[in-house]
Amino acid sequence: MPSSSSPPSATGPAPVAPLLVLAAGLLAYANSFSVPFQFDDIVVLVREPAITGFQLDPASRRFLGDLSFALSWSAFGERVAGHHVVNLAIHLANALLVWRLASLLWRTPALARSRLAPRADRIALLAALLFVSHPLQTQAVTYIVQRYASLAALFFLSSVCAYLAFRLAPEGRRARGWYLAFLGSAAAACWTKENALVLPIAVAAVEWLFFEAPLRRRAILLSPFLAAAVAFLLLALVTGLDLARLDALTRLESPLARTDYLLTQFRVVASYLRLLALPVGQNLDHDVAISTSLAEPAVLLSLALHLALLGGAAFAATRRAPHDPAWRLAGFGVIWFYAALLVESSIIPIADVMYEHRVYLPSAGLFLLAATGLTALPSLASPRAWRGATLALVGVLVALTLSRNRVWRDDLSLWSDAAEKSPNKARAVNNLGVAHFVRNDYGLAAALFERALRADPSYSKAWFNLGTARHRLGDCEGAIAPYEAFLAAAPDYPETYANLADCYFRTWRPEKAAAMRAAYQRILASRGGAPPRNFLR
Repeated sequence: MPSSSSPPSATGPAPVAPLLVLAAGLLAYANSFSVPFQFDDIVVLVREPAITGFQLDPASRRFLGDLSFALSWSAFGERVAGHHVVNLAIHLANALLVWRLASLLWRTPALARSRLAPRADRIALLAALLFVSHPLQTQAVTYIVQRYASLAALFFLSSVCAYLAFRLAPEGRRARGWYLAFLGSAAAACWTKENALVLPIAVAAVEWLFFEAPLRRRAILLSPFLAAAVAFLLLALVTGLDLARLDALTRLESPLARTDYLLTQFRVVASYLRLLALPVGQNLDHDVAISTSLAEPAVLLSLALHLALLGGAAFAATRRAPHDPAWRLAGFGVIWFYAALLVESSIIPIADVMYEHRVYLPSAGLFLLAATGLTALPSLASPRAWRGATLALVGVLVALTLSRNRVWRDDLSLWSDAAEKSPNKARAVNNLGVAHFVRNDYGLAAALFERALRADPSYSKAWFNLGTARHRLGDCEGAIAPYEAFLAAAPDYPETYANLADCYFRTWRPEKAAAMRAAYQRILASRGGAPPRNFLR
């Protein structure tokens, strides 16, 4: 194992590395603190009584994420800077955990024998710098509501690091403490976001690739995961969990067939890999066509890419002496990436098939791989060459992150970007229309709502918004048809009745106006009152 006899670090004393990571992160997100609440921030934070009123459900699968939002809302309310400080603090902590993860991996019996072990400090620092500065992370950091992703990653990384520390510590009270920290962090991760359920795969990969022990001992070490699985099965049997309920629990607002979702994810994950390698073309609302056949060329090519990477990972992970054990770290990085995507990019249909924040935790594995590969290059063997290349690479990534954060500066710039990149996606165009609507540009807003409906006539929110825009323009006759179309799709939305009542009254149809007013009062009474809204995102 590395010790005081190891060669001096190329990056300077050990405490310098965390400071460099923190500095890069602070610089990359220096322009994010004034970004307003965007998109789902409004629904999950500003308009959610459970958060603003601190009425949380401990049984929620995202309880700890909800708790963090309730606490930050209590502290900051609608002052967005405070929420961004919390998000950035979590991101910086995650970057330090990536640095810690890499450092601990290089102390394991397998990697300590590698010819790259003297460069372990460089690899750990570079992995953390890539993680903290890469622009693909902005959606999990700058987009406040995606704290779910970053907070789950915090507990996930903490758990893996604690397991490594436990395995590297001599037996005794300290080792037991690390094991308890491992279990506590694992439970917290799974209580924050569902994607953390793949943690057993990551820990098993660490145990298999970097340590040696009898199978029985390994089974004992990983037995808490097995016990949790058995407990879940027993709970399912006791509560009468049948196939229909299981199907409902393992899909999120999506009627997609599981096979179609999986085929689509082959392409989506390939896009994630492309964005990690070349972070150009980022988008809050990607427009992804649904794939329905394995014979589609894009599906086949994507599948071939994934099989090649996974096959290469299996080959690298199982290589033994005299080959360098650093190959195992390459295999581990790929295994981590695909395992961390299993919940959101496999056979569990989710309404939105692609979101960039889903790559936040998986990216840590590929950054470990990239840092190892780059540091192993002969041309970067000298500390000076490595420092120059690292500075150039991280500088580019920081610049791209600052640029991406500027897109988030307000709803108009964000949805202009999304609508330009997804011109045929109704939601992106509709939300751009809303951005113009709130700026009193009702004519342009109406044109955008019409465009959204041409792209997808079933996108009912745009019908209401089109009616409201025409209503504001004084075109009550033109507003009635869109309102009625929305009413057919959403008969319990009270503002539709109020707006139709006004339009019917203004177009000399008093009987219909009275009926709409009565319906409005009935629904409002059944809801216990509700503040009117003039548009739908």
